[in-house]
Amino acid sequence: MISFKSYKHVYFALIVLSFLCACDPITVQPAYVGFEAENFILPFELGTPDTSWAMKKKLKEISGLAYHDGQLFANNDEDGTIFILSAENGKLIEEYDFAKDDDYEGIAYQDGIIYVVESNGNIHRVNASTKEKIDDVHTYLSKRNNVEGLSVGAEGKLILACKGEPENKKRDSDDISLYNYDIAAGHLEDDPFMLFKTKDLLKDLQPINMGQSPFEKLSVRQRVSDCRISGVEKDPLTGDYYLLSNTGKILIVADESTRIKGVYFLQRKIFQQPEGITFDPEGNLFVSNEARSKKANILTFARKDMSGKTMPDSTEVKSQ
Repeated sequence: MISFKSYKHVYFALIVLSFLCACDPITVQPAYVGFEAENFILPFELGTPDTSWAMKKKLKEISGLAYHDGQLFANNDEDGTIFILSAENGKLIEEYDFAKDDDYEGIAYQDGIIYVVESNGNIHRVNASTKEKIDDVHTYLSKRNNVEGLSVGAEGKLILACKGEPENKKRDSDDISLYNYDIAAGHLEDDPFMLFKTKDLLKDLQPINMGQSPFEKLSVRQRVSDCRISGVEKDPLTGDYYLLSNTGKILIVADESTRIKGVYFLQRKIFQQPEGITFDPEGNLFVSNEARSKKANILTFARKDMSGKTMPDSTEVKSQ
């Protein structure tokens, strides 16, 4: 004979089964979320890094990243040290000091020279072969401009990306400004080579995998408003510029004419504090994160051939 208690268990199980069957289907995690221009598809699945390399404690504040010949050059925010890592597995190969401790942000490599920029706009030049410091270059930028990004741009030029205000005080303090440094002339050009207004970042772009929740829309406005550039790099295959912002957790893609192709919102659980960004010659992407709740890391994203493809929509269902 089946007891009353057994009936209760069967009844409860049927209720649970009915509830599960009535639930909404499981949704696919979109490869990325944000806004995009017509005829442009981001060739990276930002929601799924291919690898994640944990950094040693000495690189817990990894702030800059550059690629050369199978190696990654990195620097720690407060240390005058250059770190050389394997671009295959992220292992530390070598490290050496080039200056006293200070506020170092971006790093770049060009023609045998490593460049490291301070937040006040000063640039340190180091011979990559001898590992000896060549000199310091003082620009007209200052702490107010808060330079955080450095990369190689057009022929013979470096790009300095400001997290702070543009140099011209007449401009909106929220404007995103990037300056060209002419290596041969030893001169920082007077006007920004790129200038964006944060309020116009999403202009003429279409939402990709965005929900309709009013809270999500409010979050989008806030994150765009908070955008401050922490890293910049030029895509070697397309010539597009990738601008990384830790505040707001945003990645911006723009072409040389400053036309914005995409604005993407990075997942906080993946990008805990994105600061450095670079590419290898095949166009694969590397992003470094400073330590927060987890160890500092470098994420790698293999380039995808997105020609003729569309990204998965967040409403698509996973087969059960």
